[in-house]
Amino acid sequence: MTDLEINAAIAAHVGWKSRTVIVHHSVGYQWDESLTVWTNPAGHDDVLPSYTTDLNAMHQVEMVLDSTNGGPGNPNCLRYRYACEIYRLAPNDIQPFRATARQRAEAFLWTVEKWKEAKL
Repeated sequence: MTDLEINAAIAAHVGWKSRTVIVHHSVGYQWDESLTVWTNPAGHDDVLPSYTTDLNAMHQVEMVLDSTNGGPGNPNCLRYRYACEIYRLAPNDIQPFRATARQRAEAFLWTVEKWKEAKL
């Protein structure tokens, strides 16, 4: 998945909504342009966070992982599965707390089963 696809998938999972608007340009040449507008969970139009580059944004996403479904150490616990995905995706010499925002974003999508393999 591209960074844009990852950011959109995570945003949709945590409650952001997208809609397409058509903008008509009439200065000089005339043309219509379709733009994607994102609405945050509070209901306000906003700029989509860059989950693949921003550790602070990923921290907010990580907060939605519910540890009450079996508790830490239980394979059904989302936080446990997320940690396992980080271990799988990060190089062997990297501790999970040093995973990049991109690695965390990919691990999150694998955890919530929203990861899509690239189509060749």
